[in-house]
Amino acid sequence: MTKQHKTDWLSGIIKLVPGMLFLMLGYGAESEPFFEKKIILERREKKGTYAIPKLVVTKAGTAIVVLQDRQGGDWAAHIDPIMIRSLDGGKTWSSSILLIPEDFPERKNFHFKPTGIVIDHLSGRILVFISRSPLVDREGQPIQERWFYSNIQETRSLGRAWFLIYSDDQGATWSYPNEITSQLIKKQHWQEWSPVHTGIQLASGTHAGRLVLPVRCYCPDSDPGKHDLKFQSNGLLFSDDGGLTWIPGGRSGPGLGECSIAERSDGSIYLNQRPSPGRKGQRWSAISNDGGITIEEAVSSDFKDALCHAGLTTMIDKANDKRIFLLSNVPGPKRRGLTISVSPDEGISWKRLREIDESPTAYSDLAVLPNKMILCVYETGKHTSRKNLAIARFNQEWMRAK
Repeated sequence: MTKQHKTDWLSGIIKLVPGMLFLMLGYGAESEPFFEKKIILERREKKGTYAIPKLVVTKAGTAIVVLQDRQGGDWAAHIDPIMIRSLDGGKTWSSSILLIPEDFPERKNFHFKPTGIVIDHLSGRILVFISRSPLVDREGQPIQERWFYSNIQETRSLGRAWFLIYSDDQGATWSYPNEITSQLIKKQHWQEWSPVHTGIQLASGTHAGRLVLPVRCYCPDSDPGKHDLKFQSNGLLFSDDGGLTWIPGGRSGPGLGECSIAERSDGSIYLNQRPSPGRKGQRWSAISNDGGITIEEAVSSDFKDALCHAGLTTMIDKANDKRIFLLSNVPGPKRRGLTISVSPDEGISWKRLREIDESPTAYSDLAVLPNKMILCVYETGKHTSRKNLAIARFNQEWMRAK
């Protein structure tokens, strides 16, 4: 661990003061069941969506969500990377902030997605990964998903790139984007090790302090490759210097979509994954025992899923003072009815507890506040699962109330 990531006792206390005030001001978790939900970003015009939210909470209690401001769908339409934050435990939220400069080069000719976020709790730095992808090919034709994955080298020549930004002031301001494309390439004919969700910082074991992010990778046998979902898998990306440099780690197996990660009490990394289209609607799990360098082969479960990304976090169970995992996902078969589930054995088994929202719902993420209140950010809409952005706030008592 480098000197720049060690903090003395005084700076540590200073950084914890906002969180202490947060509790003193009466925001502590209530003993009675508590639950509320509300829309925090509403897409009033017909065109476009707010999509793919990722949520973190700092030690000081600041909640930060990064997401996509879409003018269309996943591909061939303008997308901006934006952020909102809350200083009062998710009760109120800021207006959206653009995470790249308004005049960033080629901004109008590419889409920019915030694909991953992680906090170095030793320094307090918040890091966000942003991907840049071309909207059209050399003939001016819109680039769609199948073409993108079948022509990785061509998209790079057209300007495909990765950038990293950071904030040292709880998300109030952000650095200028720094390109890190070369750090994410494991093999030239593979997709970059593409961050796909919220990362973690390992707290125990031989790799304590390491930053780890779940990634999505498309790894065909050769280049160019025919688009085939069997080449799609998940992996891990890690950094041992606070995010200055990144190393692509292992993969979990073929035919899997996005994944979420959590640290187990022994320092191993647990991956919870959605299947790729064409596979049964159930979650898959995998374990890394070496800090993300390698991943054991993924195994399936009987935990139903609507082929949709899920939120995952850890917290201490009030009932027995042991670590538990929380998962927010859509059981399926349709994308509606976002549900919170608990694992008392760190991902070995799961139990569904409560429905968070019966409406059309899709991608979600989870985080726990310093006062143990739980936040769940998710996509929702009146007639479609991806339109607006909502937040749910609840405690353990509500989760287990009948």
